[in-house]
Amino acid sequence: MNEMQWALLVIGVIVVVGVYLHARRQAAKQAVWNNKRRREGQEEDQLDFFKSDSASFDEFGVGKARPRDAGQPDESVAVEDPVSGESTDEFGGLFVISVHRSDLSHMDGEALHQALESCGLQFGAHDVFHRFSPNGERVFSVTSMVKPGFLIPEEKHELHTPGVSLFLQLPGSMDGEAAFDDLLTTAQTLADRLDATLLDRQRQPLTTDMIARMREASATYTAQ
Repeated sequence: MNEMQWALLVIGVIVVVGVYLHARRQAAKQAVWNNKRRREGQEEDQLDFFKSDSASFDEFGVGKARPRDAGQPDESVAVEDPVSGESTDEFGGLFVISVHRSDLSHMDGEALHQALESCGLQFGAHDVFHRFSPNGERVFSVTSMVKPGFLIPEEKHELHTPGVSLFLQLPGSMDGEAAFDDLLTTAQTLADRLDATLLDRQRQPLTTDMIARMREASATYTAQ
């Protein structure tokens, strides 16, 4: 093999190696992009469970609607007044406020758990946090905005969520307005400590008008 043939062989090898390395880099970049898009898509799907008024919740506000016995009313929709036939509560007794990072970044799991505990919330049933009344009855619950909603203390360092949602189902163990005010104050405290904003059930910024409507509706409920 003469010098020209050797030179062509070396050039050919260099070209093949270059093409191979370029393909590997492109594949790696595509994999990173696909993973990012998949995570974003999963979070959007998971956040959609409370985006609509028609969304269904279980007894602590996460996932599918809980099973009900035949003849039991659906608490996820507004109840009709037996006389007028009109809904007695536009929120159907379910009041939702979310504490959400507006920049869509994930909250620090340890900071989130510290904030929850500093607000007097307690970890409990269904692997989420709850507010309990003085007699030990659950008032409202706090879940991750990402399904299945778990906020397990032992897993706080692996927690990836843009926020938490607070769910109050009325009637409950407290008068409705007092329970709602506790819900709102807790949400505001969490937002201040976690550099987050408050959203309503449709994931829109929580306005003073919406707060007033929620408070007015909650005031129609008495403790059970």
